[in-house]
Amino acid sequence: MRSLPGLVLLLATFVSCAPPTPEGASSGGTEPARSRAALTGGASAPVLLGDLRTGVVENPTYATPALMGVAGGRVIFADTDRNGYEPWVTDGTPEGTRPLGDLNPGPGGSLSMNVQTPFGSRLLLPLYDSVHGTEWWVTDGTPEGTRLIK
Repeated sequence: MRSLPGLVLLLATFVSCAPPTPEGASSGGTEPARSRAALTGGASAPVLLGDLRTGVVENPTYATPALMGVAGGRVIFADTDRNGYEPWVTDGTPEGTRPLGDLNPGPGGSLSMNVQTPFGSRLLLPLYDSVHGTEWWVTDGTPEGTRLIK
């Protein structure tokens, strides 16, 4: 398990909240970004990883992404989009930033609490769906590798 300073460094390296660049930004809110300088050692501005909140998000539960942990070398974070508050994953590139899935189908979201437990190269998360209620799920950082623990 990493210490808190390690998580803060990881957050600063891969994911931070930064206003989108004026070009092509549609939401006007904070979006996950990575710093080229942090990744390459050069002096450069943050790079937008993607417009996660496409369209209008009515009454978002949380205003900014929240770091959840690391699984499979990817950063897992929570964010609100039209599917509610759901877990997302990024490898630090726009192409590698996507939701882990709409785990509680519809606008309700699956994250009811921001609690997680590292488990080897995976991450355990308490997630909610309308069939099972709040139960433990495991992810390896891929949508295919995210499943309910039975």
